Amino acid sequence: MKQDENTKKNQAAPESITCEYCGAENFRVLTIKNHGITSLDGMFSALCTCARTTWTVTGTRTARDFAMSAIHSKLEESQAIVDSWLAPALQISKRIKDGSELLSIFSEILSFIWLNSWRGACHDTSAILYILLTEHGLSPNLCIGEVAADLPERAEKHFFGHSWVEVSDSIFDPAISMPQLGAPDVSAPIFGSIDLFSGKKTSLQYGVTSSHGLDQPALINCKKNLHEFALAQPRDDIWSLSVAIGKRIGLPLKSSDIATRYGSVYRTLRTEA
Repeated sequence: MKQDENTKKNQAAPESITCEYCGAENFRVLTIKNHGITSLDGMFSALCTCARTTWTVTGTRTARDFAMSAIHSKLEESQAIVDSWLAPALQISKRIKDGSELLSIFSEILSFIWLNSWRGACHDTSAILYILLTEHGLSPNLCIGEVAADLPERAEKHFFGHSWVEVSDSIFDPAISMPQLGAPDVSAPIFGSIDLFSGKKTSLQYGVTSSHGLDQPALINCKKNLHEFALAQPRDDIWSLSVAIGKRIGLPLKSSDIATRYGSVYRTLRTEA
C-alpha cells in the first residue's frame, strides 16, 4: 500500500511554472512515466503551449524537482548563448537602416529557435522572419539556395541547401546557428551579413552553385509557395508561429489574414550568375 502511495505521489502533475519565452504560467510537465514500483527512475516531458517541441529528461530525483531543474537549466543555457550574440547585434543595428525593427524581430526569432532547440528550421524561420519584417513595413526578400562553408576538418567546401532573408542586400539568418542533427556547425547567427560570434562579415558564401545542386528539401521548397509549404508542416505552421512571435513585438496578427496575404509568396532562388 505504501509503495502504491509513493508511486502515485511521484506521478502527480507538478505545479505550473512560468515559461521563459512567452511569460505565460503554462509551462508544465505533461507526462511522467515511473519505471518500477520501488524506483524513482523516470522519463519526464515538458512543453509550454507556445512552444513547438518538448524537453525530455531522465533521472532519479523526484519527478517535480528533477523536471523543473532540467528545464530551467536548459533554458538558462540557451538564453545565455542568445544574449552573447544579441549584444553585438545591438551595436550593428545602430549603424544600419531600420536597425531597431530588424533587431527586435530577429532577436525574438533567434530566441524562439534556441529556447525550443528547433534544429534545421531555416525554411520555417526564414518565412516567419520575412512575414514579420514585411508586416513591420520593411521590404525583405525571402531567399533559398546553396550555401558554402569552409570547415577546418574538410579539404573541400561544405555545401548545403538553405533559406534566409535579405534586406537591402544584407543577410539576416538566425537559423544558421542551429543546424539539423548530424550537420556541422558552420556559423553563429548572421545579422546584417555579420557573423555575431566573430563580429566580422560572414565567411559563408550564399547563393552559390555546387556540382550536385540543391538538396532534396530545398529543391522541394523552392517550388512551393508559402501556402503549400505551410500545408506540409507536421505541427504548428508558419502562420500560427508568426502570430505568436508577432505578439511578442506588438504586432497583432491573425493566422487567416497573413495566410491570405503571404500564401502566394515564393522564395527567390539565389544562384551564381
